[in-house]
Amino acid sequence: MTSSPVLQLSFRVPASRAVGPGMFVTEAGDGLTRDRCWHLLQTARRIAFLVHGFNVSWESGRDSLRRLGAALQPSFDGLVIAVTWPGDSGLGPLGYPWEGRDADDTGLALAKIIGEHVGDGAELSFVTHSLGARVALEACARLDPVPRLPAPLCLGAGPRQRHRGRQGKCDSGATHGRPFLAERTRWAACATSASIRA
Repeated sequence: MTSSPVLQLSFRVPASRAVGPGMFVTEAGDGLTRDRCWHLLQTARRIAFLVHGFNVSWESGRDSLRRLGAALQPSFDGLVIAVTWPGDSGLGPLGYPWEGRDADDTGLALAKIIGEHVGDGAELSFVTHSLGARVALEACARLDPVPRLPAPLCLGAGPRQRHRGRQGKCDSGATHGRPFLAERTRWAACATSASIRA
């Protein structure tokens, strides 16, 4: 199984805490261009989106998700995308009540990218932590009605809490108390325990 590098899709407007439309971030030495990233997204048959939680800086989210993606790649035959978003309030943990809007806006922007750039029939997976679960739930609720099954969903926060009174296409999820530290076998079990339904 050949794996491509973990791609980084950022929804943070540079030099701010605002949600942007989403763009691939490349770095010297990774051998990627933004055009190549978009091409990989459009042609992938399996995609895993990794989404960090609340109170995580861009740099910390990027680094943690890259490590997680690198750990998952040997057992995942598909494209791994680290999704960073402005989930770090200027108020630190006290800003949690106001971060829901950024999570929702990021989910909407992610759904738009999936709808416009992911090929029909692609298998989508979401591995999230904390408020990143809300990003994934919002994206799932906004997806086009074309089925994209099977689609494992691993939520690192309580999926029993309905998102805005609905779960959209996300019927269920599995939780882990320590998602970034979970063993690979726990992630594999999580990936097969929930699905997104059309």
